[in-house]
This record gives sequence, structure tokens and C-alpha cells, in this order.
Amino acid sequence: LLKLLLLCAVMLFGCDAGEGRVRRAFLKKHPDYQVVHVEPDGNDKGAYYYVRYTKPNDSRRYEIIYWEKNDEFVEGEEFIDSNNNSSVDVNR
Repeated sequence: LLKLLLLCAVMLFGCDAGEGRVRRAFLKKHPDYQVVHVEPDGNDKGAYYYVRYTKPNDSRRYEIIYWEKNDEFVEGEEFIDSNNNSSVDVNR
């Protein structure tokens, strides 16, 4: 039981601060979606984050790009995750 609790703590607090902030911003805007993965991509001048997620009652996995602007995260276009599905643009 102790090993399981330790593993959960590492997983919860071990992610990069930027990734955690992106995850919280995404879930604040989309509370019923399930985040699968947050992946940073960028440099010291600013980072982009790829957020992969699922929607309720939908077996497809989606991807959206987030970036920081004026201390807030901005959402880009939503796509069906091409790693698991066809790469079709999803118009909201």
C-alpha cells in the first residue's frame, strides 16, 4: 500500500509545473473531458503544449495545442489525434 501511495504522489507531483498549469487550464475550460497526456514542445522563449484528451461518449482521442500569452493559456485548433485516429480537423 505504501508503494502504491508513493507512486501516486510521484505521478501527481512529478509532472513539470508548466504541464500541470496547462492541464488545470484545460480542465477548467473542459471539465468533463479526460486528459490523456500533456507534452511540451518549445524553447526558452515560450512553449507550446500538446494536450491529448478524450470526450465523454466518444472513443476517439483528440489533440489541441496550448500556448501561453500574457500569463494566460490560449487554445489552438482541435484535431483528432493522428497517433490513434485519422488526422481530421474537427470544426467546433
